[in-house]
Amino acid sequence: MGLAVMLVVCGLPTLTDNLARAKSYSERMFQAELLDALRPPEDGLAFTRPIQAAGHSVDTGVVESVRRDTGGYPFHIQFFGALLWEACSPSATITNLDFERHRPTILRALDGAFFDARLARTSGLERRVLGAVAAGGEVASLQSVREGVNLPNRRMQPLIAELETKGLLYRPERGRLAFTVRCSAITCGAIEVQPDERDRLRSALRCMSRRRTLRQETQLLPSRSMRRLR
Repeated sequence: MGLAVMLVVCGLPTLTDNLARAKSYSERMFQAELLDALRPPEDGLAFTRPIQAAGHSVDTGVVESVRRDTGGYPFHIQFFGALLWEACSPSATITNLDFERHRPTILRALDGAFFDARLARTSGLERRVLGAVAAGGEVASLQSVREGVNLPNRRMQPLIAELETKGLLYRPERGRLAFTVRCSAITCGAIEVQPDERDRLRSALRCMSRRRTLRQETQLLPSRSMRRLR
């Protein structure tokens, strides 16, 4: 007697479309479930509970700031929490002042650990397209992007298709473009690492590097921000 087999496939928002292109009617073979970002109060609890379990506390304003910057993306919540913990220890409370002080360092570290490897695969023209999307936030209209890079539609479409293939953009609906990963728009900001932050950041990155998730994301060449820390 044969055994039942269940296949579970996970991926970026482009997964369903890619399956449909790979095999006709394949979308009928699967039940698609959207695993979106965490919503309140789950996003705040994901950030505060580990800290509180260790006997520390977090100002309410910090939770709101982390929620705003991460957009509820689980990995980014983990990243912010780990770096804030390392940077603020042994203080009993992570305050709003702590967050504002360390935020530039965390965002630059997130660029190096998560985003730079993805951007390294893009051309200069593709980065202009990404920048135009980021100018509108996480989602932008195709028209605004086209105006931002000043290219006709016949040249834009191949660039967008290539960025979709690389897993950087997808089309949530007709005429609109979005980043496949939350917080991509933040990486367009030029944020410098303060010299007195380097030792704390090295320690935090060593701590995070022990986690499998981050290890998988940092297999490629080091970014400019990471080289600056050495």
